[in-house]
Amino acid sequence: MSTACRDLSLSAYRSLLLLHREVCSTAALARPYLSPTRLLTPLIKLGVNTQVAAAFGAEADAMVSPTGMSSELKAEMLCRFFSMLEVLGRSQSIDPAAIPSIVSILLLLSLDPSAVPELQQDAVSAIEAVLASPTVTRTVELDTCKFVLRVTKEMGFTPDLQLRLLALLPGCSANSGRVRRWIAWAMLGGDLHTFHACSDVPPIQLMLDLFSKTAPGVVKLGVTPDTDYQHLGALVNILSVAMTDVDAYVRHANGSGSVLTRNVYEALEQMNGKIVDDRAAHMDRTKTKEAINRLHKRLIYQRHAVLETLRTKTGKMDQFLVAKPKSAASRTKVQGGIEPAKGE
Repeated sequence: MSTACRDLSLSAYRSLLLLHREVCSTAALARPYLSPTRLLTPLIKLGVNTQVAAAFGAEADAMVSPTGMSSELKAEMLCRFFSMLEVLGRSQSIDPAAIPSIVSILLLLSLDPSAVPELQQDAVSAIEAVLASPTVTRTVELDTCKFVLRVTKEMGFTPDLQLRLLALLPGCSANSGRVRRWIAWAMLGGDLHTFHACSDVPPIQLMLDLFSKTAPGVVKLGVTPDTDYQHLGALVNILSVAMTDVDAYVRHANGSGSVLTRNVYEALEQMNGKIVDDRAAHMDRTKTKEAINRLHKRLIYQRHAVLETLRTKTGKMDQFLVAKPKSAASRTKVQGGIEPAKGE
């Protein structure tokens, strides 16, 4: 990460990545974990506020003076840092206790207005590699959710910023998918103390309470004369993230999850019918209706697909792709068919 000689620094960086990948591809070795202090020190050199770094777990010996550099060089150094984090995550070389703070600071750096798309993509790849590691237990997932939510609350994130943050959580692996769903659920008012070690999806009852005026909860989805449609559209998209695993909901509790899923998309349909486009702020209303329609249609079709799968004998697609064996009656008919004429 040195900036004194860029060519030498780049060569050393590439050699380090190649060496690390080569070592990680060999037999399992006892690798020391990298602590939050070691991981955050390069960011402090790049100009990250020391108070912020301390809040993310950096110790006093990591508080070095920032190195002066241009914005272009800083972006290049950040890309290298993110690539190194991705390699370290895949090699399981990051201390699990440091994962919540590392994921949170990667999200914040990606949300910076100066972050270019290439830098955001590198951050997304690094987050996925870190969260997909086998060292990430359900406890680490819960700590990550709590850390990210604490950061968003202390910084006063609006629903729009919360949605942008969720877009940077890839959710490709099982671990990152759970973290993404539970964070979205907590943004809608869910309590992370109900995080179950055996549950891949958050409780669906909260989704129904969002549409009820009498149910407890701070966040509500509804249409009134004073509705902020940009705010409402962001909340609907956050709800869509929380309900990405419709399959798990439909199969839950002997079909009761299927009924609750149907209740959610029926509530969305009713809310959508109350929104009328007019010339005033029509774009916000149109975008909100599109978000509601997308979630409404997705819940309908995914629920129907799961129910159709459950109605089949095996519940697998193989029965539609593998040829069915002929019955005994049809085999007898073919074997006892008309005998060929003599001479044929």
